[in-house]
Amino acid sequence: MEPTPLTTPMDLGFVRETWVVAMLTLLAAVAIAALVGRLFFAQKSSGTAANGDEPATSMASNPEKLKALEDTSNEAAVSLKCVAKDCLEVSLERLPGEAWGFAWHVRAYAAQRFLVAGVDPNSPAGRLNQERLAQGLPAVARGDELVGANGSSDHGNMRRDLVIADKLYLQFLRAEFVGPVDLAGVPHAFHERRLSREAPAPL
Repeated sequence: MEPTPLTTPMDLGFVRETWVVAMLTLLAAVAIAALVGRLFFAQKSSGTAANGDEPATSMASNPEKLKALEDTSNEAAVSLKCVAKDCLEVSLERLPGEAWGFAWHVRAYAAQRFLVAGVDPNSPAGRLNQERLAQGLPAVARGDELVGANGSSDHGNMRRDLVIADKLYLQFLRAEFVGPVDLAGVPHAFHERRLSREAPAPL
């Protein structure tokens, strides 16, 4: 009687097929893991945080987004200074080279504040005042303080827009709500001036 073989040809074929399938599955798993790893590290190196928030390094390299944040901060600063009952908001337009017609209190200006000393009636600001008064609306008056120009409360930005812009959206804090001017370190040998008559850049 011949001994029974431990495996048959059919069994060997099944083992080979199983081994091949197992190896292919393992190779596929390794390839998928490698692909996922590359995607993860590529995303990390691009500077995108896992929670979807943009990191500070990306913001620092994007001037447009920084400018948007700065504008938002400026608008918030204007809002803190100016609430509806305290403020007068006006829009002005002028011809190129025309003066707005505001006269600023110079000692306050030296303290980086725009305090209205007067308004030239023959100017865009003066004509707007006349129109508002005729309609029974409040007008820009002596003692009012400019606290916002085109969405910015920064003194330098406001001065720039007063000089170069031909359209302005201005926010004035009414005189009764204006605080005292801090004149510490500001020279006293100043006189109020009409910037509408000053060269080279009228305000």
